[in-house]
Amino acid sequence: MDGTVGPLGKGSCVWYRQDKNSPWLLAEIRDVSSADSSISIQLVQSGKSVNRLQDGKEQLMPANPPVQQADADLTQLTYLNEPSIIDNLMQRYQQDVIYTNAGPVLIAVNPCRDLPLYTEQVQHAYKGEHG
Repeated sequence: MDGTVGPLGKGSCVWYRQDKNSPWLLAEIRDVSSADSSISIQLVQSGKSVNRLQDGKEQLMPANPPVQQADADLTQLTYLNEPSIIDNLMQRYQQDVIYTNAGPVLIAVNPCRDLPLYTEQVQHAYKGEHG
């Protein structure tokens, strides 16, 4: 290894999961060792370090920069992968923004509660009425 994992190197943000049944967790690459092809990462939320991750390519996926968090259109993300899509939809959901585009496709996440999205004013505007 040359100090990188694919396009990523030391200091890059990545998604990490321990195995296929674990959730994706945000982490930062701390070190990439060319000697034994291992990768050391630090989990962002807990600060826990994971050292000597062998052949981490299956356990790591690139994460998008913070400026792209909760983007309204998934096609604008630098990295369009499973954990990035799930994280984007979750962040928008937590902000009560239940509609997200994936290019021309609209993704709607059920809020499981009433949201004040369709006020009387919005309903009248939709109908072409001035109210």
